[in-house]
Amino acid sequence: MRKEREDVIERELQLCGYFAIVTSEKMTASEALNLYKSRDISEKLFGSDKTFLGNRSFRVASSQAAEAKIFIQFIALIIRARIYTLLRKRKAEMPGKPNYLSVPSALKELEKIELIRQPNGNYKLDHAVTAT
Repeated sequence: MRKEREDVIERELQLCGYFAIVTSEKMTASEALNLYKSRDISEKLFGSDKTFLGNRSFRVASSQAAEAKIFIQFIALIIRARIYTLLRKRKAEMPGKPNYLSVPSALKELEKIELIRQPNGNYKLDHAVTAT
């Protein structure tokens, strides 16, 4: 059985430091940290997305189309991070832990919403927005 090397752990802990987050909006330190973490996650997702996409995965004919596709993915990740932040905030306000307040389940609910263009040019909801 291995014994913990307390000297190594102590040396690593001494290397731990502090960081500062500067924001133009008034918020608590906890809110700023949560916002920073959600943005950091988006950047990491986008970075891994670029890393694992091969040239064949793009399925585009030009470099301009590839850049447009990457840009749209980046915007989608920003939107996803915003949805995640809002859902987590809402979940914290609720007494229970509802399982429908996750990003995948929220996106499933949003996919149900369809607009149909009528002959007169107006749009009509095909499926009503649910209470969920």
